[in-house]
Amino acid sequence: MCCEPKGHHGGYKPLKSALSLECGCNCGHSFRNYLTVKEKQDILEEYKNQLREELKAVDEHLQDLKG
Repeated sequence: MCCEPKGHHGGYKPLKSALSLECGCNCGHSFRNYLTVKEKQDILEEYKNQLREELKAVDEHLQDLKG
């Protein structure tokens, strides 16, 4: 959970932050210390999807640069 307004990260959470329930902005705000196995799985699946989308965007950008 983050102390910043909702959505200020654009949906992206670095894996380390996601698994520790931090928002990634280094505010350190969290009320929980542990994740369930299901929560960890869900976070990892979302992270994998974010990486796929990032790779797609990089490929598109490279195609644009090549003309």
